[in-house]
Amino acid sequence: MEDTRYLTTDFEIMSNFDLSPICAAFCEDAVVLYNGKWGRHYKASFETSNELSNDVNDIISHFYELIIALEDKQKEIYDTSFLKIFDIGYESGDSNACFFTEIRETTIKMLYEIDAKIGITIYPHIAPPV
Repeated sequence: MEDTRYLTTDFEIMSNFDLSPICAAFCEDAVVLYNGKWGRHYKASFETSNELSNDVNDIISHFYELIIALEDKQKEIYDTSFLKIFDIGYESGDSNACFFTEIRETTIKMLYEIDAKIGITIYPHIAPPV
């Protein structure tokens, strides 16, 4: 039996403007998973470039620091983006064990300051082939 487990936290931005300047600013400290057109809009998706930890709070704090360090033009693109979301991913388990995680008050304050949301994705547990 497998317990529910944390997988990853991705940071996604959607905008009416090209997000390449933000990707360039993040390139040393984050992995760009996607950057380009997404329908009629632009989308960029990131994850941390090194495993800070499996602590969602640390990962959000890392991106917070990158965002507040953006230069004026990059910050303008960020501020006018219509979606900024941290997608926290978990894999559901098949055990009866409870799973708990927390998002600290300091992290919630950071999210407020950078106008970002939290999304939670729970992926199904897929048992390995026998």
